[in-house]
Amino acid sequence: MEHRFNPADAQTYFSTNFWKNHIFVGSELNKKKAEVVFQRRGVDVSSVICMTRSELIMLASDLHNRQAEFARGGPNAKYISRVAFDIWQRGGPRSRDRQAASHTKSKFEYKVRSTNGGRIVVCHYEGTCDI
Repeated sequence: MEHRFNPADAQTYFSTNFWKNHIFVGSELNKKKAEVVFQRRGVDVSSVICMTRSELIMLASDLHNRQAEFARGGPNAKYISRVAFDIWQRGGPRSRDRQAASHTKSKFEYKVRSTNGGRIVVCHYEGTCDI
């Protein structure tokens, strides 16, 4: 594993499925486009973490710095982001809850896994956490 964080590699700290299903990168002005990302999903409950490019780099840098911590964790260990992000999510007991997305700014819980290259990446979204 490389010892220095390269901002160009930010996306590689997330599994392909996590990136595709849970990450939206855009400017502050177009974060609400995450609703479009939501509506194309064919699942009952979904969440999208919206961030600017600089927020993505900050999160990836944190993930890079936590590689040793992740390596010590067990296969079912959960981790919490250290910073709150804009998160659009939908879901709930009623049909209309599953249709409309609600916005919150909070930290999020996730799980990680190791890749063939030895890097440990975020692979599963677990939900939001109180700030």
